[in-house]
Amino acid sequence: MSTVNSFVKDNVEYYQLYIACPICLREGRPSVPAYWHHSLDGYDMYIGDNGYYYCKECGYTAPIIEWAYICADCKKNGHEKAVKLDDLKHVGEALAISGMVNSTGAGLKWLARVTNALIQQCEE
Repeated sequence: MSTVNSFVKDNVEYYQLYIACPICLREGRPSVPAYWHHSLDGYDMYIGDNGYYYCKECGYTAPIIEWAYICADCKKNGHEKAVKLDDLKHVGEALAISGMVNSTGAGLKWLARVTNALIQQCEE
């Protein structure tokens, strides 16, 4: 994986979203990390250490817990629409195996901030 785009906005550190499909992981299918795009406009999605996804081009943002996922394999396996997760366990797994921490420069401190934000989202 090459260097991933990143930026800071309003004191939030964002990295281009590069994860395996959490829906495939939940359903026990192998999934390799890939770049994710905003389905509404096709632009690159970013993940912030505040626990939100963000489309830099259109400004759309949403908490990770509210996001829905779909990849080509999901479509092949009968999902017609993007699917929400019932818990964030598989998002955590996707982040852990994504290589984002090692390959993007995000680092463990960034991952810890994302994890804490996810915990807060789940508790709300």
